[in-house]
Amino acid sequence: PAFEALDQMMSKASFMRLLAELGLPYPPTNIVRDRAGLLASDAFPFYAKLAYSTAGEGVRYVADADQLRRVVDDFEAAGWLDGRAEILVQTPAVGSKRAVTGVFQHGRLVASHCVETRAIGVGGSGMAEVGVSHAEAMEPLTRLGTHLQWHGAVCLEYFYDPAAGEVRFIECNPRLAQSANAWLSGVNLCQQLVDVSLARQVSPLPPGRIGVRSHQGFLVLMAAALEGRSRWRLLTEIGRIWAGRGLYEDSQDELTRPREDWLSAVPATAVSLLLLAWPRAAKRLVTRTVNNYSLHQTAVEAMRGLRPSCLPHHLTERGNP
Repeated sequence: PAFEALDQMMSKASFMRLLAELGLPYPPTNIVRDRAGLLASDAFPFYAKLAYSTAGEGVRYVADADQLRRVVDDFEAAGWLDGRAEILVQTPAVGSKRAVTGVFQHGRLVASHCVETRAIGVGGSGMAEVGVSHAEAMEPLTRLGTHLQWHGAVCLEYFYDPAAGEVRFIECNPRLAQSANAWLSGVNLCQQLVDVSLARQVSPLPPGRIGVRSHQGFLVLMAAALEGRSRWRLLTEIGRIWAGRGLYEDSQDELTRPREDWLSAVPATAVSLLLLAWPRAAKRLVTRTVNNYSLHQTAVEAMRGLRPSCLPHHLTERGNP
């Protein structure tokens, strides 16, 4: 996608402004930049979110004034309250957590899939999902893609309150997501994205099956270890995974699929053994992983400082900034 469109979708603050511009729903949200502004926020509870953060590393739940002071001190120590970074103060949304992923070709939606989260894991990510059909999310997704002339994949996270029939969008990930559940449901988002990337003219894919359940087994163990579960509890969870009970009943593992790819069992086995030997290793694993791929404010500022002359010729000649 064009750089300006990508920038609007990458920043949580810019995404909220875009939703407001298009009249799309989101939870009550204020944006602050400094210590005084954050301390003045007193509509508890709320989430304090950095505009640029990954895997929930820059998202804090604030229940009361004491917790707010601790969060303010942490943010200030990290250099996030110097007036440059935008921080969202957002009221928690009500309902079930969901996500809708779309692949666009120059603003035209050519594939999509929607899931409801059955269990939340590390950083608020879904570690167990079920495919659903949700027109209330598809219409905003299509509007956003058309408005930005989006070219590629995008995922919108939101909450749905069935009692009120209300959708509230909370975040945007300008990349592919939920691709495994989509594939199991009959929608090959990955192939569609590859074809779009290779400038092939593609036809829109029909909707996939609804009700397909999937999970990410060893990430469930990771979340359990982060919560301080004992080795016995971890072994019990492994037993449920292998037996297909509870959360895993009629559900397929998205990451560990030895019948199709026996090597996929290697990381699951390695992580499981490590957590059983040393449960506290979960925190180190998550922190190192996120630090290696997350996008921080300094990286954003560096990319914004790039000029067309800094980019390869094959990019600039296509009109990319």
